[in-house]
Amino acid sequence: MLMIKAIIRPEKADEVMAELMLAGFPSISKMDLLGRGKQKGIQVGTNYYNQISKKC
Repeated sequence: MLMIKAIIRPEKADEVMAELMLAGFPSISKMDLLGRGKQKGIQVGTNYYNQISKKC
């Protein structure tokens, strides 16, 4: 059994899943991620968000 973990941009997820299926990897688990990346959070008005949703 082989496990590959990758963080993929939402707009590329369908393309990557299709290629994995063609390569013989039919089982895929997807989950939403939280992170702050290089921006280290974001401020909207008086609200500060330290972690931003990263959808995969």
